[in-house]
Amino acid sequence: FTTERVIEDGYPILLVTHDDDGDWQFLCGTTNDSEDARLVCLKEIVESHPSVAELADLPMGWRAQRDTPDQPWEKIKAD
Repeated sequence: FTTERVIEDGYPILLVTHDDDGDWQFLCGTTNDSEDARLVCLKEIVESHPSVAELADLPMGWRAQRDTPDQPWEKIKAD
């Protein structure tokens, strides 16, 4: 899952979650509106935002975040 802003407007991905059910979310942190949600294949996300490939081993129930696209990912176990 991602947002319109990430996939259509090129916003940077600043938050990635690997949900307990195995789903992935790639978010920019600017919207949580369900109308902005987009379902995309993982290949499309990696091709447009290559740095998320660094998170391929992120365990389910964890998230990774950063303040800007230039910063390294910080991995955190979700509450």
